[in-house]
Amino acid sequence: MSSGIYFRFWTMVMLGVSLVDTAYGKDLMPLKRPPSPTFKRNMIMPDEWKAMCKTSSDKTNISFISIYCHVNVEDVWDFNHFRNWSVVLDKDTLVSLDIVCEDGTRICLPWPYRAGYLHTLRVTRCTNTCYYSDFNRPEVLDIQDSLKIFEGYDVTEERKLLDMLSIDIKSLPPPMVCGPMHLEVFIYRHKQLKILFDEDSEDYPQLEDLNITDTITKNTRNMDDLGYVCKYENMRVFDKSQRIRASSLLIYSSVVNSRFPQLRILNFSDTELQVFPPILAVWRRHFDKLQILDLSHNNISRFELRDTSLLSQDVGMIDLRFNDIRTIGEKEIESFSKVDGVVINVRDNPFQCDCAMGNFSMYLQKYSSTTEAGINRDYAYLWDLECVTPEKFRGKRICEFTRKILCSTDMTAYISQISAICVTVVIFLIFVILCVRYRKEIRILTFTRCNVILPCQSFEHSSNKTYDAFVAYSHHDTTWVVKTLLPRLESGFPDGNNFRLCLHQRDFAVGAAIADNICQSVEASRHTILVLSRKFLESEWCLMEFRTAFHQSLIEKKKHLILVLLEDIPVSELDADFRRCMQTWTYIHISDKLFWDRIVYSLTDKSKPKKKTSIAKDVPPPGNNAENIDVKICRKPPEQYDLC
Repeated sequence: MSSGIYFRFWTMVMLGVSLVDTAYGKDLMPLKRPPSPTFKRNMIMPDEWKAMCKTSSDKTNISFISIYCHVNVEDVWDFNHFRNWSVVLDKDTLVSLDIVCEDGTRICLPWPYRAGYLHTLRVTRCTNTCYYSDFNRPEVLDIQDSLKIFEGYDVTEERKLLDMLSIDIKSLPPPMVCGPMHLEVFIYRHKQLKILFDEDSEDYPQLEDLNITDTITKNTRNMDDLGYVCKYENMRVFDKSQRIRASSLLIYSSVVNSRFPQLRILNFSDTELQVFPPILAVWRRHFDKLQILDLSHNNISRFELRDTSLLSQDVGMIDLRFNDIRTIGEKEIESFSKVDGVVINVRDNPFQCDCAMGNFSMYLQKYSSTTEAGINRDYAYLWDLECVTPEKFRGKRICEFTRKILCSTDMTAYISQISAICVTVVIFLIFVILCVRYRKEIRILTFTRCNVILPCQSFEHSSNKTYDAFVAYSHHDTTWVVKTLLPRLESGFPDGNNFRLCLHQRDFAVGAAIADNICQSVEASRHTILVLSRKFLESEWCLMEFRTAFHQSLIEKKKHLILVLLEDIPVSELDADFRRCMQTWTYIHISDKLFWDRIVYSLTDKSKPKKKTSIAKDVPPPGNNAENIDVKICRKPPEQYDLC
């Protein structure tokens, strides 16, 4: 919340207190504030401040001096200058000190702000670098404690890490722990803490073992065993609002060892509190006459108070507006109905009208007014609370809904959630089934198109082979092999991922026996591609090539054979060995849309890095009528083998 909004809020609060004072004939907050000064330069003040400060005194009360200082970056403002100057003042003099800094200028303002005749101290937008400087100066405590009003806004406290860790709160004298004991107003809004690390790392060689949070928590817990109580007899306003990432420790440390018999306003709003502070569940134990406990603009979601009517007859207000209260359950209802002496304001919260709100709705329907419910009449607003969620109930009063309607909303939400979960599970199962069903195609495409090798694939190690594949085919299928298969695999990849094939028309040794050539070519190749057709099955030489390659597969114990079907052949026309091969190895039909992907995937040595290719993009499935590039055949094979 911005400072302007808080200013307007507290202006309204002070106006309300004034109206109460008028109504009851007593002053709830008789604060002795300094009169509005008319500033003039060159009046009495510390010599070191004359360039940045101006003073004034009230015409009706010349013993009250106001000093206003506007501190720039190049200025040096030290509280000790004021101490040294104040010793020459008359005993009946009171001083109001107002410091405004430019862009977080550093000043020296040591706790507990002891200085002679100081009545009011206001600090705005400054960075205090001397918080601990008086902790080792016990003579400072001999100065009279005269401070009545302290106000700090947007102040940054710079503290050294070693100073924070070395302080033992039990060893400090009470004034150092309690601070100014005669305060009437204490406002410290938007205070920030900046921890400084010394440049010399030898000062804390085991910094990684230090836990600042544990140290602060330990000192906070030690306040229970101090042996004395900080009693602020005149405190009327205590404000530590607008803190970043505050916790219940902030409130605990402020309350646990303190007494505020005259406190009227306690403000911990806009401090990012997540839970209702347990120490305030019995709030009258520490604040006998508290009128306003402001916990608004936090993240509190639940609260529970205990009856404190025996401790005080006064009625106070707990402000829980603009929190995260979504449900009012049994504990909250008991806080409304069974706890006297307090009115809890839960307006402007994001109430969610679901089954958890059923008890509160029934409570409102059972009692139509505060009189019937036996609660304070200021609780009349409960019957006007409205739903924020779900959207269909937005703007409608909670008391209009029955438990059945509220719970039906939950059921609808549950059904929607279950339906969403079921749809997600079904989609996931379909995805898994498709992945299992087409796992081979997925493995092939991720390799040929994305150059990614999926896990759980076997790698072959045959780097000593001369050829990637020996092609066995009938001479009737030479046109397809020479003009389609050969150019596509041997020179169809401009990135260099080409294969070396062995063809009997080109690569058989001249003068050697055909059977020897077949055996040597099969052994020198990592794979054998069988181009199957009816003419292939009718050739004895082709069948010999098949049996040789089949035998090589058994020897190498790997998938040596690659079967390519140029035409549909009934299984009945195949001999037993062919039928066994087609059942064991996957064959590739030239009409397959993934024909080239399958060929490349089967031929590639996956143990070697593969350059990225665009295999089979815009390439039609191979066919006998496709336009292809002619390939030069180096030499003519033996005539008797050409019969294959």
